[in-house]
Amino acid sequence: MFKEGMLLNYTYEEEVRLISKQGDFMLVRQYLGDLNLPTGHIVANDPLSNFETEPFILTVSPGNYPVYLSVAHFSDGGKNGDSIVAQAILQFSTKKPVMWEMALSAGEQAEAEFANLEEGDYIGYVVDSGTGGFMDKSVSKRLETTIEQFYSQIQGEFIEAYLPNYSYLMTSVLGGDCEDFVCFTSGFGDGCYPSYFGLDEEGNPCVLVTDFCVVDF
Repeated sequence: MFKEGMLLNYTYEEEVRLISKQGDFMLVRQYLGDLNLPTGHIVANDPLSNFETEPFILTVSPGNYPVYLSVAHFSDGGKNGDSIVAQAILQFSTKKPVMWEMALSAGEQAEAEFANLEEGDYIGYVVDSGTGGFMDKSVSKRLETTIEQFYSQIQGEFIEAYLPNYSYLMTSVLGGDCEDFVCFTSGFGDGCYPSYFGLDEEGNPCVLVTDFCVVDF
């Protein structure tokens, strides 16, 4: 079992003031653009370092889906006005989740069953470059053989897109007019971060959220 983080409850909030152990902060939802998923098989990973390529078990219909960041803007509590990416959000419908479940690949599902996870435990992807991302499995497959060339291509763009304390970039890997790759600063940097599917009343995924463990209530 995993413990539902309180921050998941604010996934759809455009702007809300919250109090955490780290201090008071404004959580602001920022739209990045629409991500193309040609197969509907989703990969979440650190695309610039630990390149985990296995997609999640749950899939969605191929199409374009909006990507958001929930950015925590701290005003005190020792953060001195820092703006930190708290969540990355990939939204599949306008429906609201009635329950959350950990997003796992087939390999991670086997690992979770073996580990017999208890409340508060989670399995996530490892970040070693301070960057997280969402993409289709077809994009992930392409990057397996072109990652060094791709990194050289986007490094400058990612730096140029830098905002106070965080950055993000949407671009195309497969070519064409659709943006099929998105990356963003992963909270405070490196670590291991879980993702969760929000399921609607019919049990279908309506949203995917990566929690960068920025706040503790």
